[in-house]
Amino acid sequence: MEEISNYINRELRLPKNRKQIQNVNYATSEVCAQIPRSTGRDVAKAVVGAQSIFGA
Repeated sequence: MEEISNYINRELRLPKNRKQIQNVNYATSEVCAQIPRSTGRDVAKAVVGAQSIFGA
């Protein structure tokens, strides 16, 4: 199973709350991946990181 992280400010990071969502293939009921359950704080950090890299 693949574990996916947030890509924030050129780093892979888990969400601050450490929670994840299971990505399920409903045809087989197999869990394919764990996806970050990001919060607004995670999104805000991603926006600030993108602005610092791309200039805003």
